[in-house]
Amino acid sequence: MFGTFFSLIYFLFRDVMPIGSRTSIGKSVYRLKVVATDENNDPKTMIRRVFIRNIVSLIPLVNIYDLYLFLLNGERLADQWSDTKVVKMS
Repeated sequence: MFGTFFSLIYFLFRDVMPIGSRTSIGKSVYRLKVVATDENNDPKTMIRRVFIRNIVSLIPLVNIYDLYLFLLNGERLADQWSDTKVVKMS
């Protein structure tokens, strides 16, 4: 039960966790990070944005539509809703 709870918390907030480089494991490997499109990277604002961005992956039909949009134009629905984008770390 605790494992499921902590897995869900990690899944929803993995891009703003205060551990490591504040990115998911995959983004760390590829040296990517999530940033706000309006350059307001305030931690409280980013927590809300990352939550919105990651919750899309939990809703099956929205997740499929999100993948379709990404393949069509290279931008995720989740990024549009949360005003974020994924960029290469410098």
